[in-house]
Amino acid sequence: MVPLQETTVSAPSGVPAGFCRAYADLSDTEESTARTALTPIAVRHPRMTTPPLLDRVNDLLALFNRQTVDLPDKLVHNDCVFRLNGLAYHEHLGRPVSDPIVRLIGCGPAGYRFLLTALRYAVREPHLAVDETHVATHEDGTQAVSVRGTLAGTLRAETASSSAALELTLLAAEDGWVHEIAVLMGDADVERLRHARQS
Repeated sequence: MVPLQETTVSAPSGVPAGFCRAYADLSDTEESTARTALTPIAVRHPRMTTPPLLDRVNDLLALFNRQTVDLPDKLVHNDCVFRLNGLAYHEHLGRPVSDPIVRLIGCGPAGYRFLLTALRYAVREPHLAVDETHVATHEDGTQAVSVRGTLAGTLRAETASSSAALELTLLAAEDGWVHEIAVLMGDADVERLRHARQS
């Protein structure tokens, strides 16, 4: 799988405030102060070793295509919500959203693994080929990684391989934890997956 390429272009005014801070009191010159203001926190604080979000998304997709249920470290938050065409998965489990069991199996790493197992039941060896990636960083430090690609595999009870276009979006807080993973897919493709799961 070809690693995703970051497409974010830094704004002329500098890096977002959530990632950089100026320490004017550390220098008496305007030049060194400006350099400090544009230095990412992770560079000035070596203990912050969490890889960039885009790298961890690359790792997630690689793990997905290797047919494992593993997750990159420090990626999916325990409260992460999963959506398909705008509908949250944990809201359709037949129990109140506040129910701890619903939160346990419908959100976070456990929810991801549960959904992935269901997908692999419907599609043998699903594989996501990435066509386009976009990374957006907002002023408050939150980030969004959007991936457009094609999901391919063999539907249950079928012999020929099938494919479906989709868009995958991961929304991360300033601390890098992903709090929402959303998939947009055509209704006809969703129905085919649902039928395959029931066959």
